[in-house]
Amino acid sequence: MKEIDLARTDYPSDKMDQYVLRLPNGMRGCIKEIAALNMRSMNAEIIMALKERIERHTNEKAEARS
Repeated sequence: MKEIDLARTDYPSDKMDQYVLRLPNGMRGCIKEIAALNMRSMNAEIIMALKERIERHTNEKAEARS
């Protein structure tokens, strides 16, 4: 019988940047809790928080130039 290779090699995340993140004690649990409340993965919750912070920073820089 022929073996079937079930390993996928076409995950979009394979092409994304990856970064190992060390969290202070207790922060992982907080992120997990918030992510569950928002029905997101922990990764998606972290990405959302970073996007919001980057947007705020960008807006603050624009206002400072005005």
